[in-house]
Amino acid sequence: MSPTRPFLRPTLRASLLALVGLLTHGCTPADDARPPPTASAPANAAAPLAPIRVSGSYWIELSPVLVAANRFYPQTLAVGEGGITRITSGEADLATNAETQLLRESVTNSDLRIIMTVTESFYRLVALPPVAGDLTGMDQMSDALARGDVDVISMWEPEPEDAIQQLGDDAIVFQDRSVYREVFNLHARATDLADPDKRRSIVAFVRAVADATAALKADPAPYWPHVSSVTGFTTEEIGWGWPEMQFPVRIVPDMLNVLEVEEVWVAEASNRAPRGREELAKFIDSSVVEEALALPATAAVR
Repeated sequence: MSPTRPFLRPTLRASLLALVGLLTHGCTPADDARPPPTASAPANAAAPLAPIRVSGSYWIELSPVLVAANRFYPQTLAVGEGGITRITSGEADLATNAETQLLRESVTNSDLRIIMTVTESFYRLVALPPVAGDLTGMDQMSDALARGDVDVISMWEPEPEDAIQQLGDDAIVFQDRSVYREVFNLHARATDLADPDKRRSIVAFVRAVADATAALKADPAPYWPHVSSVTGFTTEEIGWGWPEMQFPVRIVPDMLNVLEVEEVWVAEASNRAPRGREELAKFIDSSVVEEALALPATAAVR
């Protein structure tokens, strides 16, 4: 040090060195005082989930949702009966239905969103007998075919397999999985997805459905008794229909194509102009399932 340069007091010198170090690393004393970005994550992750209500049509396609609510979601949820109209009526936050119902309901409820594909079901041809007393056409289909009242039926499982079992060697099955299928999706409202607390619960439930799906793919039989207790189908009937379904978890890649083609038919039946591809695209929100699948997989909690 030059003789003409005064010595700095130790405390002042230490302060200046600290300031130089902060400036060199591009931060300020205020930045240095902040906790690391991940410091608050564990507390948030442990916070109670906001309540959600889940609903679905009581068919075998609902199996991953039922198992998720009963075994994998952190809180046991009762899955109410009913499709997407349960969302629009305010009775549910999440609900399942085929793509046709979304196209019908979204005309007056434009905030509906497809957030995951739960199940793809592969159909045959359709003939519906009329209502007879308390029995709907769907309830009578396999029996009507066995009696010869109709020539062919098409329906989601297990009705077709029930008919095959009744007809035995006389059964003839026509099927093209690339042509006739149902895309059974989980739906939510855009307003709920924009709410941080509600979205966190929805994402957690989608993660639970993904985990339930993995468990069902590995060994479905242990979960069939619960599915049976909700849907009313026997475990044997569930087993019949199981091979006719796939469980994608992610939204099927051709979802927009399906909506675009089906919108023409739904619009004509509703006596309105069909909506274009760009307008239909807004009803698909893949961000939820992507966010859910980024979370760690979990084993059953019950």
